[in-house]
Amino acid sequence: MTGPGGPVPPGGPGGPGNVDPNRLPQDPYRYPPPPPAPRIRPLPVIGGFVLGSVGWLGVQVVLLVVFLNQDTAGTRYFTVTAILVALAVALLMFRRTRQAGAGLLLGLAVSTIVWAGLCMAFLGGY
Repeated sequence: MTGPGGPVPPGGPGGPGNVDPNRLPQDPYRYPPPPPAPRIRPLPVIGGFVLGSVGWLGVQVVLLVVFLNQDTAGTRYFTVTAILVALAVALLMFRRTRQAGAGLLLGLAVSTIVWAGLCMAFLGGY
């Protein structure tokens, strides 16, 4: 069958024989692959974890001794935790300190659960 522009390929004008080379899918191997993900260095994560868990407890104990006769336990706990969380979020913003910030947040979360459980065990008499 012939049309005004010449023979019509099987399947009509938009059939398999009439492919526009500009509409072909791009070759995924044409561009270089993305760079590999950065390696996780364990030392900053462990350092942040230790600072978040043990450092948090140390600061709480020091503040308990300093403010022993005052009724500021809730405010003191909230203030120390808020400062450490703000520090961790600030560390997360920079690529160089991101892993230490993640370790600090992880340490704060774990220590809050562990120390609260330990406190409840002492208060419950177990």
